[in-house]
Amino acid sequence: MTRPLRLLSVVAVVGTAACTIRVIQPPAQAAPSGSPGAAGAVAQAAPKPDTTKKDIPWKPWPEVTKDARTLTGLFTAYLKRENVYLALKAEHFDRDFLLVTQLSQGVGDYGIDGGSSMRTDLVRFHRAGDKVQLWIVNPYVTATPNTPMARTVAYSFGHSVAHAFPIASIRDTTNEVLIDLAPLLVSDFVDMGSFFDFLIRAFRLQGSASFDRERSSFEALRVFPTNLEARVRLTYRSGRRLGMQTLADYRFIPLGVHYSLLELPATPMRPRPADDRVGYFVAARKDYSRDTAQTFFVRHVNRWRLEKQDPAAAVSEPVKPIVFYLDRTIPVEWRPYVRDGILEWNQAFEEAGFKNAVQVLEAPEADSTWAAEDARYSTVRWMANMSSTYAIGPSDVDPRTGEILNADVLVAASWIQAYQGEYRAYAGPNELIRRVFLEDSLLRADPDGRFLRLCGYASQLAQHGTLVRATLAASGVIAPGQPVPREYVGQALKELVMHEVGHTLGLRHNFRGTATIPAARLSDRSFTATHGTSGSVMDYNPPAVALDRSKQGEYYSRTVGTYDRWAIRYGYAAVDDAGLRAIARQAAHPDHLYGSDEDASFAGFGLDPTITRFDQTADPLAWAR
Repeated sequence: MTRPLRLLSVVAVVGTAACTIRVIQPPAQAAPSGSPGAAGAVAQAAPKPDTTKKDIPWKPWPEVTKDARTLTGLFTAYLKRENVYLALKAEHFDRDFLLVTQLSQGVGDYGIDGGSSMRTDLVRFHRAGDKVQLWIVNPYVTATPNTPMARTVAYSFGHSVAHAFPIASIRDTTNEVLIDLAPLLVSDFVDMGSFFDFLIRAFRLQGSASFDRERSSFEALRVFPTNLEARVRLTYRSGRRLGMQTLADYRFIPLGVHYSLLELPATPMRPRPADDRVGYFVAARKDYSRDTAQTFFVRHVNRWRLEKQDPAAAVSEPVKPIVFYLDRTIPVEWRPYVRDGILEWNQAFEEAGFKNAVQVLEAPEADSTWAAEDARYSTVRWMANMSSTYAIGPSDVDPRTGEILNADVLVAASWIQAYQGEYRAYAGPNELIRRVFLEDSLLRADPDGRFLRLCGYASQLAQHGTLVRATLAASGVIAPGQPVPREYVGQALKELVMHEVGHTLGLRHNFRGTATIPAARLSDRSFTATHGTSGSVMDYNPPAVALDRSKQGEYYSRTVGTYDRWAIRYGYAAVDDAGLRAIARQAAHPDHLYGSDEDASFAGFGLDPTITRFDQTADPLAWAR
């Protein structure tokens, strides 16, 4: 689940998980003394606007929307030349939506790749005089409504105003408010200018890059019953090359941005408490009403909403399964391995009481309206770049409950070639050094962590492919210099997909997974068929190469591990609080060992030698020797 350019990704750094349950709206401002609504005055209904008056700052509704193309759904939109008018009804104001932004087109360098998630924001439309403001809601603090503490929170923490739209018109008959979204869509809302500044500082480059409005344009908008989808093409102007080798003209950096504005579930999912013994990403909030509790913080695991069709059955089909689409960008020959990697998680969900919880569909070839960026679809996609070999598994979460609403897995196309040893066999030393420094810079990121790279499994797994290639050549399976056979690449790809899909199910890394496997059982295919070569595919697992070639077992896990099955039970089993605590108490079982990034020297403070990346078995020293 690498994050080359994850801006406010679902997958959050520990302790700063991207989400909360609810945010108390600020109290209404007091009316001036002597005005309607003030103390002692008679409250009066707000008068409807009189559009016949000459001092009204907006034009009549028919004039603004004349000859516009009308789209209806969650909102009504009017497309007219370069204007993208959105009609806001009373129920749209001061109501929270989720705004998700992705790169629909990248530049294929520095991690600026098409499909990368940029931001996930809780937003709200708010009327302020003759303008409509778009608030980015502060989702980290809360208090029980209608209490003194709620008032304290309301005046202590505010919301950011991302944009102010002049009112274009107000419909006399319904009081709908019309605003033009285009100035927000065709802007640097995604804050790529800051990322370019970061690259310039990190690599000590000369020059700058800034958003160029004149060379940017709106492309498309679609409206559905629960979401709005928009796509724009942006240009950033640069006076220097900035080290990017992929640009047709270094002065003009082209990017595509896709916006998804989502309606949050009308009935929030029942949240599930997080437990430090089980590795889930969390939605966290600070609830100031808990002033007598041990801590203000409330933490819930990120998970999909799975409900049994038959609640009385031990194992039941879900009401709504988790569906992944295989995008049209995946090469046909690799799709079976990707499909197998996704569906392997059903082994874990069956132990949690769900049959066919995860399903896979092919993206429709003939449907021109289907798009991988559409927030209604969770996908696995291929992406192309100059030389990076990462994979990512971001997801978007309802901050009120931790419910995962959408997820995407992206795999770099160059990973296949890199795994076979081709990249490092033929790339020059200058390029190798450059990539090392790029990786290090992205790991350190900027102060607020927006560019933090959270997972390097794919790129390092590709390096280990060289070991498999050498082993196969030494064993006579392939001739020296020949590539790794597709079967071995496919096994590695399946494990990589299992790892990234695990992230989209809510699971964090588990770098203690290999410690559950006895050294003597690593080459036992009957054992690894059910246990895997590691207790968790959320570990960074190297290929299980046997020194004694006659005892070679599986190179990679063919199924999810024992820890993974237990973790899925904690997140998804239909149990009450007592049942949940009973599952968590199984953490001491040897098959359930867990330790994540901060325990594995992520910041240089790891102390437990069993929590290590790319080691093997419960005796890692013997394995290393």
